[in-house]
Amino acid sequence: MKRILGILIVISLISIVTIMSLEKPPKSDLNLTGAKVIMLIGEGYNEQEAGSTIKYLVERGAEVIIVGTDLISVTSYDNTGISRRIEKLVNEINIEEIDAIVVPGGQSAYQLSKNQDVLVFVRTAYLEGKLCAAICSGPSVFIEAGILAGKSATAQFGLKEDLTRSGAMWLNSKVVVDENLVTSRMPSDLRYFNKEIGIMLEKLLENRES
Repeated sequence: MKRILGILIVISLISIVTIMSLEKPPKSDLNLTGAKVIMLIGEGYNEQEAGSTIKYLVERGAEVIIVGTDLISVTSYDNTGISRRIEKLVNEINIEEIDAIVVPGGQSAYQLSKNQDVLVFVRTAYLEGKLCAAICSGPSVFIEAGILAGKSATAQFGLKEDLTRSGAMWLNSKVVVDENLVTSRMPSDLRYFNKEIGIMLEKLLENRES
């Protein structure tokens, strides 16, 4: 009887430990400590997209800097009521000190695509091998910066014609990676978009240390 009781106690303890381990949040599979990422936004940006990527990167150790064309607070257009303060101007950023640029969607992407300082900044960063990522309407900045010619890319469907006219190959995929370019179509693709950004950033950090 004592033996059976002992076995039951052991089984109970194993069950408790198993349940506790399942309740723990999964360990991050990426270490992005030391990575510096520019989140390029303006008035009418998409908070769902910007916020998701910021959260994903910061949780894994990356530094995210909110950058725009004016040192003001900008409000999202997607009814979240959330505003973010522009921390630095685009022409204040030293490209040599950053690892990536992310452009979320929203109305701000179209405004940013008409700003020459933004276009020069993005083009220079791309040519210097920095990771350039954009989602939804965000690739409109890449189109105007002239960095998609000969590349595979995606964006929201409304940009398909503009994207192909820029010389890019349109792919209707959740995420498209072509060298140092990452593009996605819509908020439902964020999981894949964020993951690819993380993977590529980790590789950049590993190459830097080797």
